[in-house]
Amino acid sequence: MKRTFALFAISATLGACTKKETLEPQIASSSSLPGYATRYPQELGAARESFGQQEGAAEKMFGDFATFPDQLSQPDWQTVLDVYDLADTDGRSNSYVERLEQDQAVTTFYSDEKGELKKRVGGAAQYAAKEKQGCDVDVASPAGAALDKAMDKQLEDRLHDRSAASAAIDHAEDALGKKNTDTLHKQADSIGLASYLTHVGVYRAKQQIDRMVDEASDVKKTQDRTVQDLNKLLTDPKTSEAKKKDLTKELTTVQASQAAIDSELEQAKSTKQGAEDRIKKLTADYDKAFAALRDNVKQRVK
Repeated sequence: MKRTFALFAISATLGACTKKETLEPQIASSSSLPGYATRYPQELGAARESFGQQEGAAEKMFGDFATFPDQLSQPDWQTVLDVYDLADTDGRSNSYVERLEQDQAVTTFYSDEKGELKKRVGGAAQYAAKEKQGCDVDVASPAGAALDKAMDKQLEDRLHDRSAASAAIDHAEDALGKKNTDTLHKQADSIGLASYLTHVGVYRAKQQIDRMVDEASDVKKTQDRTVQDLNKLLTDPKTSEAKKKDLTKELTTVQASQAAIDSELEQAKSTKQGAEDRIKKLTADYDKAFAALRDNVKQRVK
């Protein structure tokens, strides 16, 4: 009986210590895919540059924190302090980060496709003006400029919809006044973005660099295999001359990627090696700048 009870107790203890299984996204590496392997050096370089760009942008933003209070005209300083604290929290909150990164993806898409989109919008506006109003005045250029402004405003509104700081400013709009409200919105946006870059953005960039560096060996194998496959097709008598031209261009691109990969990889490894120390310094600098901003405002609270 004692032995049975002991076994039951051990079994219960082991069951209690068993780690609960958690579901994780099933995302496979792209290193075996020829297209990714060909783009790899360029994308690795972009990831490395993104880390430095986000680091530099954050430093510039919180370097301006000290000037913020003097940009306001006799506001309710307790409201200002509350807004600054909310903006700092926004930048690392899940809801705000989710929306900010969605908007960043849209911004990247629009930047890449802007020329074609403005061409189509402008062309449609010009056609409508000519067909319906018999007007030959240039309306394509104003339409393109309007599209730019509309995109910027819509993205700003989308982000403010997820910002606690923005909501607090809107609630206090009558007390703050129009000028202070507009200025405080810009300051809160800057604090929120600086907080995001410091606490989330640079970490995301580091994770991408780490992942891509770890894939390098498999990527090189894929590049070698792709070159072999392309050469087989080029020497195949069944391959048409027109197709050979396309394959030759593709082969040249892959070989250029092979030639660039080691240089990009070394630079990425160097960035990876020093990334943790750079992130720690960035965080410490942000904390110092934000604390100084809070102290400045607290001294003005009556």
